[in-house]
Order: sequence, then C-alpha cells, then structure tokens
Amino acid sequence: YCYGNLFTSLNFDNLPALKNIACGNSSLTNVSHANLPSLLYFHIGGVGISTIDVSDHTGLKGIGVEGTSISTINLSTLVNLEWVDFEGNQNLTELDFSSNINLLNLAVHNNTALTLMNLKNGKVQNIDNMFYDTRKHCNSIS
Repeated sequence: YCYGNLFTSLNFDNLPALKNIACGNSSLTNVSHANLPSLLYFHIGGVGISTIDVSDHTGLKGIGVEGTSISTINLSTLVNLEWVDFEGNQNLTELDFSSNINLLNLAVHNNTALTLMNLKNGKVQNIDNMFYDTRKHCNSIS
C-alpha cells in the first residue's frame, strides 16, 4: 500500500508473488505493473494517470480506479473479476463489463463523462447506492 506520498512514478514489474497493488495520490502519473502472475487486486488513483492497461492481469478479482484522467479501460480479459470500484474519473466515457461473467459488486460514481455502460452477461448482485450520480449522465446502460 502506498497512499499519501509524493511519488510520481512506481514500478512493480517482475514481482511474481505480488498479490495486491493499492496506491494513489495527486502526484502519481505512472505505475508500471508488468509480469505479475499472482496479482489479484489492483487499486490505483492519481489525477496524472491517463492510461491503465490491466489486460495481462487475467487473474484479477478486484479493481479500483479513482481520480484518474483515463478515458477508456479494457476489462475484457478479466473473466475472474468479482468487484469493481471506479470513482471520479472525469474523462471516462464507456465501461464494458460484458466479458466479466463473475462480476458481483459494482461501484461506479462521479464519472460525469460516462455515457455508456454494458452490464450484460454479468451476475452483478450489488450496485453501490452512489451509482445514481453516474446513471443520470449515461445515455445507455444495458
């Protein structure tokens, strides 16, 4: 865990036993996270982060992305994903959970640019009550 620090860049590459990444602050602009076969949980935040590629982390069970400037994120390879928490990503326009067949918990709020969200094929049982403020901006939720 690394919150509340002044780091601008973090490198977690080639740590085969690493199971959890949780870091973020307003100074963070880059997090390198390649070759992490045991990674189960990925939680990141920082206004300077503009791209996040988690497609190689096929074992992920949980992902949280907060306060970034990303506009898209590909979650299609994350078939083991059980929970998602996306908050305050002001440029995020679309979320597609149709490949996340094990998704149970979803918290998506304060993503004011979000216009499309696909929940088809999932088993979502719990949608965070703060989902409403995102829903009012979406043109399409399926």
